[in-house]
Amino acid sequence: MDVTRFDTLTRSLARRTSRRQALRTGSGFVAAALAGSTLQRRTVLAAPAPVPEPVPGRNSTEEWPVCSAERPDYCISRFEVGGVDRLTNPTPEIRPFVAASINSMLDTQINRVDWLLIDDRGRPLDQSLLDQDVLLTFRTGRLNIKSGASFGRFFVSMAGSAEAGWEATVTGKPGLRQTFGGPGYDPEYAVRADVLSGGVLLIATAGYTEGLFFSSSVPSGAPDWRDGGWTGQLTAPHYAVPGTTSDGLTHGNYSAWMSPQCVATMGLSMEQALAGQLAVTRTDAGVTTPAPATVTERAGGVYIDIPDLTFSSPILRFANAVTRGSGESNRGKKHKKGRKGKGKGKGKGRK
Repeated sequence: MDVTRFDTLTRSLARRTSRRQALRTGSGFVAAALAGSTLQRRTVLAAPAPVPEPVPGRNSTEEWPVCSAERPDYCISRFEVGGVDRLTNPTPEIRPFVAASINSMLDTQINRVDWLLIDDRGRPLDQSLLDQDVLLTFRTGRLNIKSGASFGRFFVSMAGSAEAGWEATVTGKPGLRQTFGGPGYDPEYAVRADVLSGGVLLIATAGYTEGLFFSSSVPSGAPDWRDGGWTGQLTAPHYAVPGTTSDGLTHGNYSAWMSPQCVATMGLSMEQALAGQLAVTRTDAGVTTPAPATVTERAGGVYIDIPDLTFSSPILRFANAVTRGSGESNRGKKHKKGRKGKGKGKGKGRK
């Protein structure tokens, strides 16, 4: 995620006065904050075929509708909040936005689906929705999602086939985004907190690894293959906006789902990874410690979940504990967080 672009989103959403403006901003947020590209507008037209081809060309700001007989694909089929159906019982507090686009200005075919949760005016969600379980399902037609990123604490699963059409299901909870201030502000202190949820889902696309999905409530880049392991950098202010967390610190989460093929790049079988040979560590100011993670099987792959992280800028690493990792096991347990350092300023030992 691009931190500057993400901060621009939170300010832009709050300024929007119309629903149309907000939806356009939201679509741009998902692309810029999670995938780092620029959107252009083009309408995606529904085709009469049971599973139509996605329309070739540039990006679209057309909001996918609720599925119907007239629009059986490229549409939203299910949306629940706290177990309540919000397609048939809508509320102004939260609504989904889904649209198709491209991942790069060099692409000529639709290859990405952007999703976003906002209120009815297109603004960030109310903090009362932080603990609400969300289920969002949308039919992606011939777009078979292979990788992706989301903001919050979400898990993405795919079902279907090329013949019947594909369907993506997003489950999880929104995330609280603590935002840095601009020039003149101490980067250790957040100046704004917003409840944001959204994601970018991709078919096979250059720059993203097939079979790798990740989710975080703070800005983070896609896991990068480095020195025999997967590495991800997270960045957030050390201190939260007063009153938004119980201890005054910024708290976030990080999770990653890896296909058996991604796991194999670390020299691990699924059985070895689930038996404790997959090490999950965090590095702060050059000091590496076990991360508070669990490693479990989910949807045929390995699911790494770190439900609580503190900051400023930890580096997470997933690697073979025997050949590249720390040797610590993460099987079915959570490790204690390391002690906070005494340095001042971003990246000086604070976690």
